[in-house]
Amino acid sequence: MGEVSICIPFHLRGFSESQAYAIAFKHYASLPYTVHLCGSEGDASRNFASRFTNDTTRYVEVPQDKLTTLSKGDDTLRKKFNDSLATLPDSDWYCLCGADDIIPASFFEWLETRTDEGVCMAGQSMGSPMILIELANWPKDKAVKKITLNYSVKLRLTGGVNAFSRKAMEMVAGTPYKYEGCETGAERMFAEIGYILDTPGYVVMPKELMALNPMSKLVGRHPNHEVTSEDREIVRRYLS
Repeated sequence: MGEVSICIPFHLRGFSESQAYAIAFKHYASLPYTVHLCGSEGDASRNFASRFTNDTTRYVEVPQDKLTTLSKGDDTLRKKFNDSLATLPDSDWYCLCGADDIIPASFFEWLETRTDEGVCMAGQSMGSPMILIELANWPKDKAVKKITLNYSVKLRLTGGVNAFSRKAMEMVAGTPYKYEGCETGAERMFAEIGYILDTPGYVVMPKELMALNPMSKLVGRHPNHEVTSEDREIVRRYLS
């Protein structure tokens, strides 16, 4: 079985609490993998993360020079991403997840079965639904939306998780985030120097009004789809 480890860079933006991060962190802390919660605000980040730490999940301070507000990221955010990955132990797969993006356990279980991969990046396929929940209005029907990401460049992976093979991390000296666009830039780079693996699934994104990319912004920018009873059941599973 391949060894999987996960890092989650986060920034509280000066707040002491984040309901969306709490939901996501609770999920990742329940998984049987090494998980690093990588904050940048000292005691504030550490205190927030402390309720989720356990034998496999721990807090790691990863400095960040400034708060990045650009959707596509910048050099500061790319450094934060690379530095967060660098905290992980020796692994077959190094995963970076968004702080308010919930990836099902089945994705990481799938990674465990792929033990001899070359220089590659893995993630959820672009056809996978992204289910958004506006926490301020949950559980009303209008609080749940489903979108498909629509980018100006052709991509195979949706947002939420980027997984890099051991050989991929060796090839790029542990810094897969080099190109503009952060996640999309990493995919473009590995399409050039290696290959991309995708798997069906879904991403659940609990959104607060304070989010840099709130639900209203994402719904306004990307194609919308009907929310099914199955989608709502997936949401209930994480918010219960």
